[in-house]
Amino acid sequence: MAGMTGMGGPPLMMLYEKLQVKKDTVRGCNAVLSVLQFRVIAYALTGSFTRDDLALYVAVSVAGLVGLCLGSHLASRMDQATFSKVMVALMLLCCVLLFASSAGLTGS
Repeated sequence: MAGMTGMGGPPLMMLYEKLQVKKDTVRGCNAVLSVLQFRVIAYALTGSFTRDDLALYVAVSVAGLVGLCLGSHLASRMDQATFSKVMVALMLLCCVLLFASSAGLTGS
């Protein structure tokens, strides 16, 4: 879906919320896509990913794995209703950040 819209998070979260997808399914799909990072292979093959980028990629990968472990711990303590509320809160936060970015209110 990110390829159609240019942003993966909010549209997928809206879809998950609308279809009432179980939290373990959402977490499993997102974990596979986030941890495996198939894009890096394509970036390396096309020359978009260089040795200079390696330290940054490793740091971001480690941070992602820490987040995955923390998320697994929190998810075991969260019921489906709370998970849905968290998804809605994240959607709202993403929307605010996207609008702020498009309005030039962020640093980049």
